[in-house]
Amino acid sequence: MQQDYLEITGLTVSFDGFVAVDGVDLSVLPGDLRFLIGPNGAGKTTLIDAVSGLVPATGSVRYGGHELTGRKVHRIARLGVGRTFQTATVFEELTVLQNLDIAAGHRRGPLTLLRRRKGVPEEVEQVLETIGLTELVDAPAGVLAHGQKQWLEIGMVLVQDARLLMLDEPVAGMSAEEKEETGRLLRRIGADRTVVVVEHDMDFMRSFADSVTVLHAGKVLAEGSVGEVQADPRVQEVYLGPGRPLAGRGRDGARGGFLVLSMTDVEVGYGRTSVIHGVTVEVPADAVVAVMGHNGAGKTTLLRAAVGLLPARSGRVLLDGEDVTGIPPHQRVRRGLAYVPQGQQSFGQLTTLENLQVVADTRPHGKGLLDEALDLFPALKDLLARRAGLLSGGQRQQLAIARALITQPRMLILDEPTEGIQPSVVAEIEEAIRALARRGGLSVLLVEQHVGFALDAANHYYVLTSGRVTAEGRGGADSVTDVRSAMAI
Repeated sequence: MQQDYLEITGLTVSFDGFVAVDGVDLSVLPGDLRFLIGPNGAGKTTLIDAVSGLVPATGSVRYGGHELTGRKVHRIARLGVGRTFQTATVFEELTVLQNLDIAAGHRRGPLTLLRRRKGVPEEVEQVLETIGLTELVDAPAGVLAHGQKQWLEIGMVLVQDARLLMLDEPVAGMSAEEKEETGRLLRRIGADRTVVVVEHDMDFMRSFADSVTVLHAGKVLAEGSVGEVQADPRVQEVYLGPGRPLAGRGRDGARGGFLVLSMTDVEVGYGRTSVIHGVTVEVPADAVVAVMGHNGAGKTTLLRAAVGLLPARSGRVLLDGEDVTGIPPHQRVRRGLAYVPQGQQSFGQLTTLENLQVVADTRPHGKGLLDEALDLFPALKDLLARRAGLLSGGQRQQLAIARALITQPRMLILDEPTEGIQPSVVAEIEEAIRALARRGGLSVLLVEQHVGFALDAANHYYVLTSGRVTAEGRGGADSVTDVRSAMAI
């Protein structure tokens, strides 16, 4: 008798020499609602892409007695393997029923898929009841709430008689009520199926996971019950950064004086989905303020609203006391704001010096500003003739910050400046941030997951959870326990 369980052995996925999934072994049985967690770049989505045939892989993936590795996507789907994506992929102009009919297209001829039906097939009725959309069967998918679209996509997998379901961040952007209903839905469908959930929402994971696998750098770091994974110090280190002695500065004036950046009761979202809910963050003059939180907490969304890349639905954004809520990004830059996004971005075909000159040439006294930036990051001086695309990740991050500083900002916003960077370069970036704060005339808003780095650099911190501030306080060593508690997985 075939066993409908997932058995992964030595799974490896590489992209141009970069190993995204590195020899993963994983077993998931029916009835075990397995959550797959890990920081950005851990290989979670790539792993389920490999299982579903979307990316080539080596090793073995077996389900229901069949070897999946090397098969085409549609052939894997016919073996009862289904998956959803981070963004719901439904046909918004079609009704809920028509979406389900298309997903179950093998049951009907192609010319009848879009024809109005006199009745609903029994198997579709069962799925509608399972996903809670029976009353919306004739509604266009485009008018559904965000959570309902995700449930519809899950239904589109269920009508294909999938017995192995892999769901990629199914509750991202959902309200608390939608998350709760989604958890109950996963429990219903997981009772007699094999279900793997990639998720960043730790509260959701704690509430509904039967077991948890933690990936880090493409490898399995830990596995077990929610309690066992939470207690594993290796998992805490990956999510929060290594424990280390902190300077405990918490400099005077961190919460007093003139505010360079003030975000008050800000709500931000994408489409009909709210991600930031009434958040207030203040950055005083000459201060470093850190915003911490797990993946999916809304940190980058908050920064994009501060820069103007996303409009605030409500609330206000003030820069140097001026209301810039409705002002586009380039005008905020002219008023003294600089933004260094994630990803160590640079012009890869230009040299290090050319990357800096692109900005310096637009500024009065640009040569002097360029020299000052290089003094902060002296390691770049020996790399001026090297193409930026050949620099290490840490070197590109230093270059990106240096380029931003040439604009002479009053407010510097840094998004995950230590992500994927070796410890020695992290220390150099931290010292540069300290030097900038000591020099005066510059405030820094820093988004960071690693608690040690963030608290050592910051005067004040905020912790975001599901788009809301759940903790805040003074930077330094005295806050480590409070922050780790607020960010416990």
